[in-house]
Amino acid sequence: MTITTGARAGAGPAAGPRADGRAGRGGRGGPVRIVQVYAVLLVLIPPTHIIGPLGAVGTPATVLGLVALLLWGVGVLVPGDQPLRTVVPVRVVTGLLAGTFLLGYAVLHVRHVPGDELLGSDRMVLQVMSWIGVALLAAEGLRDRDEIGRVLRTLVGAVAIMALVGFLQFRSGIDLAVHANRIPGLDANAALVSIQDRDGFRRPAGTATHPIEFGCVIAMTFPLALHLAVFDAARSRARRWVPLAAVAMGIPVAVSRSAILAAVVAAVVIFAGMEPRRRPRALAAGATMVLVVYATTPGLLGTIRNLFVLAGSDTSITYRTKDYDAVAQYVRQSPWLGRGPGTFLSSDYIVLDNQYLLTAVEIGLVGVLVVGVYLLATAFLGRGARRRSADPAVRDLGQALAATSLAGAFAASTFDAFSFLMFAGFVPLCLGLAGSLWGTTRDAVAPAGPGPPTPPATRP
Repeated sequence: MTITTGARAGAGPAAGPRADGRAGRGGRGGPVRIVQVYAVLLVLIPPTHIIGPLGAVGTPATVLGLVALLLWGVGVLVPGDQPLRTVVPVRVVTGLLAGTFLLGYAVLHVRHVPGDELLGSDRMVLQVMSWIGVALLAAEGLRDRDEIGRVLRTLVGAVAIMALVGFLQFRSGIDLAVHANRIPGLDANAALVSIQDRDGFRRPAGTATHPIEFGCVIAMTFPLALHLAVFDAARSRARRWVPLAAVAMGIPVAVSRSAILAAVVAAVVIFAGMEPRRRPRALAAGATMVLVVYATTPGLLGTIRNLFVLAGSDTSITYRTKDYDAVAQYVRQSPWLGRGPGTFLSSDYIVLDNQYLLTAVEIGLVGVLVVGVYLLATAFLGRGARRRSADPAVRDLGQALAATSLAGAFAASTFDAFSFLMFAGFVPLCLGLAGSLWGTTRDAVAPAGPGPPTPPATRP
């Protein structure tokens, strides 16, 4: 079996749509379609809905990620006429992630393991393999700027639809997410609670599991939506800016401290990489958005402000911090490799609303380091592509991916991120896109024959 991309291996640097503004028609097969379908399944099908016979690990996106890993392996072993590109940094990061989780899984079995913990560990390992499959297939299977642009459009469009679903939940209580129960072949593995309450406001989850996940995924998508709005010349203004408006609107309606913090981190990174002449317009746009929220939804800004001003007395904060002593005890018992991936079950133990603390307990301090590298790898690859290229679109996408990565890494400190499958599956997709961008810019500056290579861009 051969994986083909339908595009020339040497096609130009990846950034999004073609430089001439025309939508490309290459890359109709293989990886680009799989990654696009994965993005849709991940965002628009609630993670509570599974393929029944497969159990809790059987969300459509997780299953497709495992298929992606299989196809990537076949593509590496049987290259065919159009072999997959080798993106060493992504292979190293995913290899470290897999090795750490598998080592923890192996060590877990040297002691007696209760059945529910063993099942949790099995599920976690399969989920990690799915993430790795998505990251590798996207990084090494997407060949040119056209294909990366197509995946970006699909991802941003899906998140924009989720944001609109969340807006309807917030504004009128209409919950379109319940229609997921009608999807043939899927069963509800848990109750889908799409609308909660906070200080008199409906708090939507869209198609996510929880409003925190909804808000954080939208905040991480904002830099990518902004990139397409500015640089996707192949589309009309409406098709570029409406998704951005929907995504931006979804951040405040989540009524989530984590979402606001992630959005602020993303905005700071975007602003730092923005051309000076664009910064005043960006500040004006931000101020306009605040005024629109103030005018259309009285009290929402005050509620969001109180999430931070009154944080010291907020039970959701004190609930998180009171667990630190207990975490320290668990870490002391097994500091390096932890008690085993997926074994810290909230039904039996304290609930940890911090992925780094949860990682320290489950796969140890080594795991915390590896997970940190995994979450930040997208930023390093995006920045690496930005430094190599003089193309404004490539450079902007590199910075946008860095903003997405840093926002996600920060958000992971505010909730148990890997327990939420939409957020957890979003991270490897961005890693794969950054890896593809990094690989194509590397190929673009590599020497084509005798003579010195093309020098990389030197701008920050």
